Amino acid sequence: MIYDVINHYLCDIVEVEKEHYMPKLSDAAEKAPTGAKMTSLKIDPKTRYLADLASTATGQSLTRYIESALKESFKKVTLRVPPDPEPMYRGTSGNYEVTPIDLKEEEAKREAMTIANLADLLWSESEFSRIQSLYVLAGRLLSPEDSALFEYIHNRKDLQIPSGEGYKLNRAKIDNEWESIKAEFAKRGKKGGKA
Repeated sequence: MIYDVINHYLCDIVEVEKEHYMPKLSDAAEKAPTGAKMTSLKIDPKTRYLADLASTATGQSLTRYIESALKESFKKVTLRVPPDPEPMYRGTSGNYEVTPIDLKEEEAKREAMTIANLADLLWSESEFSRIQSLYVLAGRLLSPEDSALFEYIHNRKDLQIPSGEGYKLNRAKIDNEWESIKAEFAKRGKKGGKA
C-alpha cells in the first residue's frame, strides 16, 4: 500500500517536472531534411522518457537525437562475416593445426565493413542501386523478393550492356523503367514464369 502511494507520488513529480523543464518537442523540432520520411516507432515509456531527457540536454529535437543515435550505432554494426578458420593438415597422419586469426587485421576488416563506413555505397535515391549495392556488399541481407527481382533483372537481355566477355546492367534504363520492371516482375511471379 505505502509503495503504491510513493510510486503514485513519484510519477506525479516526474510528470510535473517533465512538463516544467522540457520544452514541447513540436516547438523545438527542426525542419526535417527534404525527402525525409515519417517513421513510427513503439518505444517503452522509460526509453522514451530518457530519450526526451537526452535530447533536451543536448539541445536537439527528439527526432534529431534519435537520428544521431542511430548514425552512431551504425559504427558498431558490421556487414562482414569472418571466414571460418581453415585447418592445415600435416601429412597423412590426420593431425592439423588452425592458423590463428590476426585480431588486429580482423578488427580492421570489420570496421571497414560497418554500415557507417559503407553508408555512401549502400544508400542511393535509386531503389535498384540500393538492391545492387546490398547484393554486392552483403547479399545475404537481401529479402527473398529483392533477390528474385535482382535475378529477374540479370536475366533480361534488354537490360544488359555487353562489356568484354560479360555484361553490365544498364542502370540508366533500369532506373527510368523501374516501376514497369517491378510490375512485370510481379506479373511473372504470379504466373510462375521467368524472364
